[in-house]
Amino acid sequence: MERSSAVSTAGAGIFGARAVSLAIAAAGALFYALLGTGIGPHATEDAFGADIYDLYYLAILDGRFDLPVRVLRFEGHYAPDGTGYLYHGPAPLLTRFALGWAWPLPQVSMAHLSVWFWAAAGTACFHLALADIARRLWPEESRSRTLWAGLLALVVWFGSPGVLLAAGPSLYHETIALAYGVTGAFVLLWTRIALSGRPWGWTLAGLAICAALALHARPNVAVGLYLGAMIAIGLALWNDRRRAVLPALLAIAILGAGGAGYLGFNAMRFGSAMTVHGSYDASSVRYGPVFWGREEPDSPRASAFLEHGRFNVQRILPNLALYTVDMPAGYFLRSTSRAIEAAYRRATADLGYIRIGGPTVGMLWLWTGWIALSAAALFARNMPRRLVALLAATGGAALLTLSYGTVELRYRFDLWPALATLAALGLYAVVPRLSRPGGAPVVTALLSATMLAGLLVSGLTTYAYRDDFNTIYPPDAETTFYAHWSEEECREKGRDLDLSPDRLAQICATPSLGGRAD
Repeated sequence: MERSSAVSTAGAGIFGARAVSLAIAAAGALFYALLGTGIGPHATEDAFGADIYDLYYLAILDGRFDLPVRVLRFEGHYAPDGTGYLYHGPAPLLTRFALGWAWPLPQVSMAHLSVWFWAAAGTACFHLALADIARRLWPEESRSRTLWAGLLALVVWFGSPGVLLAAGPSLYHETIALAYGVTGAFVLLWTRIALSGRPWGWTLAGLAICAALALHARPNVAVGLYLGAMIAIGLALWNDRRRAVLPALLAIAILGAGGAGYLGFNAMRFGSAMTVHGSYDASSVRYGPVFWGREEPDSPRASAFLEHGRFNVQRILPNLALYTVDMPAGYFLRSTSRAIEAAYRRATADLGYIRIGGPTVGMLWLWTGWIALSAAALFARNMPRRLVALLAATGGAALLTLSYGTVELRYRFDLWPALATLAALGLYAVVPRLSRPGGAPVVTALLSATMLAGLLVSGLTTYAYRDDFNTIYPPDAETTFYAHWSEEECREKGRDLDLSPDRLAQICATPSLGGRAD
């Protein structure tokens, strides 16, 4: 009788922990959806570029790879004749090709759905991976386990890049959200294999698909995932021998097809497979702000890219420091933030100008709980070696991002998977202590405090970030980079271009529904 009661109690407890996690995940996905539908002071249709991939899809159906000037604006890259191209990857078109045939495009944008889907899918994958590790380390059911499962779910769904991505369907979030989503899938697939000890098998193909998709969204992220996929292929061939040959060949073929597609798409857009974006050279496809005269070809940023490269390993440490400790945006913290920026400028003086975008917030404050779990990885024991190897993928992407010559809040989203991987390893130090009878009071207090603090800053940052790419500006705004252009404004901006009046009138005409100028 006692055995039956114990089994029943345990079963109810397990259901409770899973039910709490599932309920919070469902609430998080719903909140992401609501966040992207205009709740708050700014409607999301005012987010810059929310229509770009919709019109890109329609243009491709029409046999074109260019987009209207008044759609791309400063974010386009332009041929000498004023033809505008989008340099961002084509992967966000997946949702359009999947559902665009039944969607009322372009009257209703798919950006909301696309960003929501990838943000929610990525967060769900990270949640599943982390929860699976925690569950294996703490198999005995208890009220404490249920509470910690709920707190983990809260931090994953409301204290990760997912909630910030869902805050707005801007052009930039389209590619970053997709890369975040496929990275989450990559981490989940890898974690399942690492924890189970099973052969890699056809999981290799899944990893390769994730890497190939990332290449067409965020190449910096794809570099890490490609590296991780190749490591997985090597491990599979080493450990599984003949059983791994066919899955490995398929994975290599997928990776190769992804790379070939990337080069081919560059050739179709820019006329050269090795050209991935505009330049500062007037004889080729030019960077939008330079083409339209907003930025000089010899500007400090242009000079830094030309002299030191877009990616430079010497930027990694100072960028990491700034990404980590910069203060949250706020009036009473501005002086501290300025002091940090001044120190950063001194440290990077030999690397040229590095643009710093806002809102400012360091990962130490934004993702405090994740930092704490990552630090705990130093004390972890008995971690699966395969799980440690995952750091090559997420860490590789982070290092490349850190070497870039621009610092932005949204670039932190590409760094977070490495932080999440370290946090997953940190669970091997924290969870055994939390699961002891009586718990670990010091660990409990520190971890819960850091998680709750991070949730608070994440919420405040999400609110501040929502209108960061808004196209509507107050009359006294210092910049109107994302604002819509009227036909007259377009012609005014292009008055100094070496274009005939007829050509200028053509490219500045009102865009048609098919993605072309009338």
